[in-house]
Amino acid sequence: MPAGRKRGTARTLPPWALTGSGLWNAGTQETRKPGNAAEGGDSPFSAKESRKAGIGEDCVPAAEKFAPTIRDRHRQLPQTAPPFYAGRVAAQLFPYLDHRPRLHPTVFLAPTAVVAGDVEIGADSSVWYGATVRGDVNYIRIGARVNLQDHAMIHVTHDTHPTIIEDEVSIAHGVLLHGCTVRRGALVGIGAIVLDGAEVPEGALVAAGALLPPDKTYEPGTLIMGRPAKSVRPLTDDERRRIARTVPNYLRYVANYRATAGFTEQSHG
Repeated sequence: MPAGRKRGTARTLPPWALTGSGLWNAGTQETRKPGNAAEGGDSPFSAKESRKAGIGEDCVPAAEKFAPTIRDRHRQLPQTAPPFYAGRVAAQLFPYLDHRPRLHPTVFLAPTAVVAGDVEIGADSSVWYGATVRGDVNYIRIGARVNLQDHAMIHVTHDTHPTIIEDEVSIAHGVLLHGCTVRRGALVGIGAIVLDGAEVPEGALVAAGALLPPDKTYEPGTLIMGRPAKSVRPLTDDERRRIARTVPNYLRYVANYRATAGFTEQSHG
């Protein structure tokens, strides 16, 4: 028990707290005997749950705030929970020294995407939820009709390695590009990592989870996979078609979001 707090007094908690079974609203608190009914207490939580939540042995949220089981508590959202999307999102565009992002007016910038520093993004490109494009200590250039999917991270190396992404490239979810070049029409698969000076060639497919080491180059139109990655074979016709379909698919997704009532993308005009 923290010093200075008497046993039996409720500790002040923030409006939101995280338990092992989901979010709950601290709301009203009251002092209760620790443990659930099976443990001889009068709390909706077991002693183990209370400790995991960081509530303390002598302070638990009021029982009426909770459903009786862990499964139901997981399903129950707080009464004060904000809506998933409120329709008002400030642009997450940030300067760095005298550099400011420069985006074509047609660029789609999803809520929670961040673009900072010396970054240029071309026409009809899209930056999706949670993606970060940070051109602070060097520059980033992104061409037209590029899709940077959710949680992609694009960065650079001080003085030596900018990041360049040419037209009609697809950067999948969770990809890390750092001081590298991705040539036209390539697709970098989910969770791949491309390091300083490496180059993804034109029309190539980087497999999910691949690691492209610094300064490594590859053959155009090949499947690149492994850790460290290598070109393993030429792409099949089906793989080439799949890469080609990704760009118009993301152009369609952007159009669908813009046509959705109540959705507002980030402004960057």
